[in-house]
Amino acid sequence: MAGNSKDAVNRANQRFMEGKKAMTQYVSEAQKLRDKTARLKSLRMDKEAAEREAKALEPPKEAKKKRAPRVKPSEPVAAE
Repeated sequence: MAGNSKDAVNRANQRFMEGKKAMTQYVSEAQKLRDKTARLKSLRMDKEAAEREAKALEPPKEAKKKRAPRVKPSEPVAAE
């Protein structure tokens, strides 16, 4: 029985170490994802700011003239 007990302890320790390694990897991947998201957000914000500046420097566009409504040819009006 002493051998079985040692094996059980060794297996438990091995599972604990594997779990610890997996948790470390999970935390690392999560941090990488947060860093990447922050970097991409920063790039997007910079791009949007540059686009706003470029748009502000453009001369205003002339408003399009509205077309006169189409007039359907009406039926001849009967003289009274």
